[in-house]
Amino acid sequence: MVENPRRQDFSNPRYAAAARDLLSLAMVRPLKPLVEAIAKADPARESPAESLTTGYLYLSGLPMPLFQDAIRETDHRVLRWMGRDPMVRPALLIARIAAALGC
Repeated sequence: MVENPRRQDFSNPRYAAAARDLLSLAMVRPLKPLVEAIAKADPARESPAESLTTGYLYLSGLPMPLFQDAIRETDHRVLRWMGRDPMVRPALLIARIAAALGC
């Protein structure tokens, strides 16, 4: 789709939709879990830890973050965690995120 992808290409909704369409076409038969997973695919997530965190956020019912979005001057707090946290302590990570969101 893109010969020499740049970081900004991964957050382009048209490219993401095209990639999801290609994945859907590759299915031999539509399986509901696979269809749902493809619908949630987002190439803006750049690491396994980011994807894993997203999965835990989805399963917990917490809101999805905007990936690779520009940081603007706001009154928002930033919550940081290590890449290994969703792998070794996912429940603690989700609890921290939920607390920070006031959920």
